[in-house]
Amino acid sequence: MLESLSLDLGPVLLITGTPCGVSGQGVIVRRSIPYNRRGKLARIFSWLAFGLDAFIQLLFRVPASVVLVVSNPPFLPHLAFLASRIRRFPYVVVIWDVYPEHLVAAGLTSETGHFVRVWRALNRMTCRDASSVLTLSEGMAATIRSRWLSGESGLCVKVVPLWVRGGRLNAGLERGNQPPETGLVPTLTVLYAGNIGASHDLDPLLEAAKCLAADPRFKFVIVGDGLGRARLEARVREYALANVKLLEHQSEESFHKIVASADISVVSQAPGSEDLSFPSKILTALEAGKCILAITKRDAALATLIERGACGYVFEAGDGIEMARKLVALYESPELLWAMKCAARDLGERKFAFEAVRHQLIAEIRLANGFST
Repeated sequence: MLESLSLDLGPVLLITGTPCGVSGQGVIVRRSIPYNRRGKLARIFSWLAFGLDAFIQLLFRVPASVVLVVSNPPFLPHLAFLASRIRRFPYVVVIWDVYPEHLVAAGLTSETGHFVRVWRALNRMTCRDASSVLTLSEGMAATIRSRWLSGESGLCVKVVPLWVRGGRLNAGLERGNQPPETGLVPTLTVLYAGNIGASHDLDPLLEAAKCLAADPRFKFVIVGDGLGRARLEARVREYALANVKLLEHQSEESFHKIVASADISVVSQAPGSEDLSFPSKILTALEAGKCILAITKRDAALATLIERGACGYVFEAGDGIEMARKLVALYESPELLWAMKCAARDLGERKFAFEAVRHQLIAEIRLANGFST
């Protein structure tokens, strides 16, 4: 996306702690402190170190232009707000995760506590000074308006979704193709790839794996790490799930190969977080054309997306047995599985089109820089 934006907006400077494959001449990458996933303290320290480094770069090393700042780590927009007060540059905020509401939903802090009130006050000031406030879904926008900006009638929160570029992860899924004529595949691979948070509900997936433990037609692969991984490993040992393979965080190349080899992708939302974030891993599943099993509330925006797109099924907590039944049905009906894969790819191209998101971002950045669109 940054390479594409640079064609219209000129050179782009990216400050990141994550290795990235940006190679265009219009993008300059400045590597910062990488994210450390090894425990709570390591995560917090790497967040703080990255934030401090980014703040110093905004003050002394970044040309005075428009700054596009994302909420990862969640206090990064506050630092952009402070730096902009000193250097007087315009900035656009992109809210990927709604904090401190995530902490409240996880039971880590009180809704009425001083910590939450101070954080929300900082959010309000940051949004008030921003040229634009963007987020990923209507539910997240409604939460931001009600929790941060109540009484701020002049502030507008706009929805700019994540995007699907297409082509990188698709493994031979072409429009008009039919499912393989060789009959049933030997093994159906079910993949969960992403953060394994302390509050992520993967119990239905493990319950389904337990129900199908003696059935050699099914294989479950879980890729990633996080605060909930130790609990997940303990459950796999407790259930003696030989059909579940646990992998650590993978390189981008290895990750793409794993996604391409899977038949079904699992997406999970932590209870209470349905309007606080939008799972980016669903974009990977849509781009790759995978049938999707979503673990979330049935009235969540994610559930509506999956059901209307006819590209998978939705399950709530305790639905592990029903998930196992659906997996058997998909194995025994390759035409249905193929139709859901095609529907997923079409949904991604229709709902999360790269060019549409690109034009929205260009418009917001140009407005922040004082140009009309």
